Amino acid sequence: MLIENLFLCAGAMKSGTTWLYGVLDRHPSIYFSYEKEIHYFAHLHTSQIRLDDRNRLARTKHALQNIDPDKANAAALRHKLLWYGNYLSSPVDDSWYANLFSFRRNQKYCADFSNLYCHMGADGWNHVKAFAENVKVIYVMRNPVERLWSHIRFHLHFTGKFSSIQSWSRDDFHDFARQPFIWDNGDYTGTVTRLRQSLGDHQLRVFFFEDIHRDHQGWLSELEDFLDVPHFDFKGELLSRKVAESPHAPMPDFFPELFAKKFEEEYSGLAALGLSPAGRWNPRRTDL
Repeated sequence: MLIENLFLCAGAMKSGTTWLYGVLDRHPSIYFSYEKEIHYFAHLHTSQIRLDDRNRLARTKHALQNIDPDKANAAALRHKLLWYGNYLSSPVDDSWYANLFSFRRNQKYCADFSNLYCHMGADGWNHVKAFAENVKVIYVMRNPVERLWSHIRFHLHFTGKFSSIQSWSRDDFHDFARQPFIWDNGDYTGTVTRLRQSLGDHQLRVFFFEDIHRDHQGWLSELEDFLDVPHFDFKGELLSRKVAESPHAPMPDFFPELFAKKFEEEYSGLAALGLSPAGRWNPRRTDL
């Protein structure tokens, strides 16, 4: 065991984890590193990402490129640079990962919010449990229509190709969405099944994105109980803060029907696992 308490988010989408990070980063019992998504176990146990030198250098450049000498605090910046020094060290192994939490003070949990952990199988989760004495994992699912549409917009915006979405045909949307790096994130039923096979009830909680945003404070209290940490007085303005999302684009009328079979399979599959999305997910929603 290299860490006593480890808190992981295996969310199916970035938008949910971004809001959670912005809120939970204030909690006095939870420590986040400067990179909220470290992806270490996904690097070892999936084909989704590689933490090679170039990848980590790119992330470091992005984090440090906007330093303003007139506004930056020298001591805080030194702390950040020291952390990124650890992040750029080698080899990338269990000791490397544990060292990313070496600046933790008295917080109970080290947190790593990687949306890619949902792709891991038993080998990955056995590694996690061998690494930390107390593991807590949350998996967050969003209406699959909205998740898929959001993921497409995010990727096109991130790659500088967002304008092309206006001229895409049904086949263009279908072929793009079926690429594994997008499509596999919508395998909620398979993911929950794998997680339950590797994690006990005391280690795993599965949430609906819509429930989180229906009652922020109530859900956060439920999460604190799961983590066995004191309740924290989150400020209302923090809970209602909007997360920057991809540029808006109207969802084509045909989009929900294009993947209707997949969506219906997820609704029924989750219901069979005791996770009914009834009342939360409208498979025909297009007001995005």
